[in-house]
Amino acid sequence: MQEGEIRRLGEVQFRTVDLRLIVATNRDLQQAVQAETFREDLFFRLNVFPIVLPPLRERTEDIPALVDYFIEKYNRELDGNVTDASPEAMQALFAYAWPGNIRELENVIKRLIVMVDAGRIRAEDLPPEIQSTRSGAQAIEGPPSAPPEVIDQTLAATERARIADALSQAKGNQSKAARILGITRQQLRYRLQKHGIMVNRGGP
Repeated sequence: MQEGEIRRLGEVQFRTVDLRLIVATNRDLQQAVQAETFREDLFFRLNVFPIVLPPLRERTEDIPALVDYFIEKYNRELDGNVTDASPEAMQALFAYAWPGNIRELENVIKRLIVMVDAGRIRAEDLPPEIQSTRSGAQAIEGPPSAPPEVIDQTLAATERARIADALSQAKGNQSKAARILGITRQQLRYRLQKHGIMVNRGGP
């Protein structure tokens, strides 16, 4: 890593390589170094540009994009015909703590693609542990009496406003706007297309 060289098994000559390492862990490596369960020199070699990714429960604004992505992915892989998730289902997904993070959400959507014949994922289609969060979700996302189309419009308007504000702060720079929103540039591009937002330097 230090010299940018490798030597294949059985060879005596070194080869120069241009490489970039991207590593991920769910451990606190600084704490592991202090406990002497992770090599200090390796930690400092890897710790050039750290990116802390919060658990899904702390960035629930990513859930709609992830749900759409997994629905599209597993519709294609499993020959499903699911369109989206109902507002009530989304409320429960927002309120759930997601101890298994994105992998748990992916597995839930994959299971639902198999279970739901066609159309929308309903709240009653969700696993029991997620359904139990619906009452709390109503307090977060809107009153129980709100019609589904109103909830849809409210969520979309809120997300659009947040994106527009971030783009304005970033003067139209999508990379900076994505950092302000705490999402990746790819996720931002998806949401720009979803909401039909055109971007010019200087703002949306």
